[in-house]
Amino acid sequence: MVKREIELRIATPLFMGGLTTIHRNKKVINTNLNSNSIKGVIRWWFRTLHGWDNQKLHKEESNLLGSIDSASSVKMRIESDILSSNEWNENDFPVNEMFGSYNITNSRTGRLIPVNYNGLKYLSYFNCVPDRREETVHRYYSVGQSFKLILIAKSDTITNILPIIWLWLQFGGSGYRSRRGFGKLEILNSFSFEEFQFKNKYNNIEDYSNTITKNIKLIRNKYQITGNNSIPFLGNSNLFTCFQEVNNDWKEALNLAGVTMQRYRNRMKPDYSTLRRRFSNPILLEKPIFGLPIRFKFTSVRKSGTINNYHEDNETRFSSPIIVSVTKINNKYYPQYLILNFDFNKLDARVNAIFNRANTQSANVSVDNMAVPNFIHHLKTFSVNSTNYNYDQIF
Repeated sequence: MVKREIELRIATPLFMGGLTTIHRNKKVINTNLNSNSIKGVIRWWFRTLHGWDNQKLHKEESNLLGSIDSASSVKMRIESDILSSNEWNENDFPVNEMFGSYNITNSRTGRLIPVNYNGLKYLSYFNCVPDRREETVHRYYSVGQSFKLILIAKSDTITNILPIIWLWLQFGGSGYRSRRGFGKLEILNSFSFEEFQFKNKYNNIEDYSNTITKNIKLIRNKYQITGNNSIPFLGNSNLFTCFQEVNNDWKEALNLAGVTMQRYRNRMKPDYSTLRRRFSNPILLEKPIFGLPIRFKFTSVRKSGTINNYHEDNETRFSSPIIVSVTKINNKYYPQYLILNFDFNKLDARVNAIFNRANTQSANVSVDNMAVPNFIHHLKTFSVNSTNYNYDQIF
């Protein structure tokens, strides 16, 4: 058996959920960092890597990470001091609001109110239906704390799982909002196995680009990547990173990442015009690439509704193939976007709406084939007030 210790530092607030408590009309979602939660994240990246598809991969996943019928072939545990947590309040993290403003409509007066773009608030939005009877608060583990992830398994098992762990640590996060930049963990102890490199820091942009592209090439050569199914997968995915320096701590890096997406999604066309008028069937939309469900409301025509994803006629979430995170280069943080492969022709999405409080409409949804290319073009050419914040393609 081989033991591998990976020292990790919390780089962005970590919402690793635990028990929910209710006290005086206040619901608190507490923190709980444990090996089962970490294993769940690794399982997600296993499926994303392979393109979850067939019984062979199902068996391989069960052997590696366990299932109802079989134990995991890798023992995993966490060692740490007591980690402190706080109640989330987005106002505790002020950022530079230098990316312009947009207008929202006051629901009572109908007047337009200018609001500054704030990408950190945008990415941290907790997508739940508010309950007027009680306040919901999420607790999170604070940035800067560290812990050890300890793996014990046979040598070949360690070799198989480490590249999956690298994908998770480099491009993703853990816990709530992990695909929107939160729960980012940094490696503190550098190590290598075979030709694969885990680095605790990148010295410069060239070191970052070279290491990333080399590791991705090794992963693509090592693993079976099919993607013949209904989830986003690694395949010929693309990574984009913005190297513009904007007071590069984690908050400003996430702020820039969030504003990048927010300014694109705030475009009213073409989806706004399509949803506002009477539906044809099917309707062609762009915004499902950012995940489903999507709720909309047009007060001017008294129309509201939801775009849902379906699996076997049951409503289910669709996770966006667009993953936001930050990366650290020479002690500065930069935003990065990983865009996974996905065949949107396999998405079973439908829109249901009600207007004038009584009439209903529904239609099937097709995703515009240019939706992802359009967003990539936005990343490559993004600018605000004549200042370029364009993202470079790494692979």
